[in-house]
Amino acid sequence: MNNQALTLITNQESSFKKTAPDMNWEKEKLYALSSISKSDYLQKADPKSIASAVLQVAMSGLSLNPTLAHGYLIPRAGKCVFQPGYQGLIYLLVGSGLVKDINARVVYENDEFVLEFGDNAKFIHKPATNNKGAIVGAYAEAILADGVKSYEYIDIEEISSLARRGDANKGKTILTGAWATDLGEMCRKTVIRRIYKYLPKTNVTNPKMFERLQNAVSTIDAEHKSEATPIAEVFDEFTEETGSSEQPTVTHNAVPIPTEEVKVKASGQPNGQATAQPSGQAQPQTSNIKAPTTNK
Repeated sequence: MNNQALTLITNQESSFKKTAPDMNWEKEKLYALSSISKSDYLQKADPKSIASAVLQVAMSGLSLNPTLAHGYLIPRAGKCVFQPGYQGLIYLLVGSGLVKDINARVVYENDEFVLEFGDNAKFIHKPATNNKGAIVGAYAEAILADGVKSYEYIDIEEISSLARRGDANKGKTILTGAWATDLGEMCRKTVIRRIYKYLPKTNVTNPKMFERLQNAVSTIDAEHKSEATPIAEVFDEFTEETGSSEQPTVTHNAVPIPTEEVKVKASGQPNGQATAQPSGQAQPQTSNIKAPTTNK
């Protein structure tokens, strides 16, 4: 890492402490320096972007501590950017009071997975113990302040389509970065970001945490705000969240997703929430990229 970048990071101390007085500046500085030292791409990134990314850490309140996996410094288009992880989003969602609890899980081809909507809404997931098969989707389950459960499911074809909207994988038929090495984690993050859109925003008990949640979501959304289309505003894409100098790729294999069944095995409905009063959503966007057979 060059001296200019090091100086720029060090110069953010006052702003960082003012923005996030509850965070440990010295530790976050070391986490940032460690991330950059391990990535050839980050070491070559625009030094000013590194300083900006460090301030985004403070604005989101998400530590770069690799053990927590709340957020990461990643390279993108010659710059260093901060990207929240799915566990960071969970931390902020619960901390803000929007939900009592929230989980996200990946659904595999041979899992028993049931979605039923209506007066007797049902959501069942029994993971396969052997021969899981390919990833076919992911879902989030949130428990609201009043105890009502809300569900969100996205199939792998739409997730793949979302992955291709970012600069890192735009127009590609082979995904790179974290979409290749940590597909399961990226699927979880995608569905958590989706369910956030539909959660009631009246249950906030910690305004500071909610402000940080909004900052984190804005950081995630920032990449494709230039795509001025309604669909881009509704369906959010998440890009690679590791700073590794390695950029492995994988080829995705076909997994057909039924679109009309209400009760299915390992597929469910393509989109929708199962709550006391479930709401409909737009039709999924499909792509030629399908799920690999393994999950990190």
